[in-house]
Amino acid sequence: MQALQNTKVSYSNKADHQYDQKGTERSVLLIEADQSLRTLLCRVLQENGYLVHEASQRQEALAELHREHPDLVLLGSSRAVPSDFELYQELRCHTQAPIIMSSTWPQREHTRYIEPNTNDTYIPMPFRAQQLMDCISLVLQATTSNALQLLPHN
Repeated sequence: MQALQNTKVSYSNKADHQYDQKGTERSVLLIEADQSLRTLLCRVLQENGYLVHEASQRQEALAELHREHPDLVLLGSSRAVPSDFELYQELRCHTQAPIIMSSTWPQREHTRYIEPNTNDTYIPMPFRAQQLMDCISLVLQATTSNALQLLPHN
C-alpha cells in the first residue's frame, strides 16, 4: 500500500475513459476487504478511466458480479489463502471476465490456484499504481485478442 500512496497518478477526464470495442466504458469489480486500500485502489482505477464497482466481501461481490457484468475482476486478499481460492473458484464459475488476484502472500501460493486457459493472473503486493494499470491493460488486451480469435471468419 505504501508504494501506491507514494505514486502520483494523473487524473484522466471523460475523454480518457477506457472503452471496449463496442464503445462501452470498461468496468472493474474491485473486491477488497480493507476499506482504506479499497478506497485507494478505487481512486487509482477511476483516475485511469475505469468504471469501478466495489465489494468488501463474498456476497456483495457475487451480487455486483451478476448486476454489473464487469470486464475484469480485481480480487484482493483476505490474508487467508484457502478462502481466497474458494472465492476465486466461485467467481470463476459465475463469470468469463478475467480475474487478477493480489495479496502479500508468496506468488506460488496464488498462482497454483489460477485456472488454466484463462487470462487470470496474480500481482504481488505491494505494487505501484502503474504496475497495476499495466497488468490490467495487458489482461484486457489478451482477453480482447482471444475473443477476436474465436469470432467466425467471413
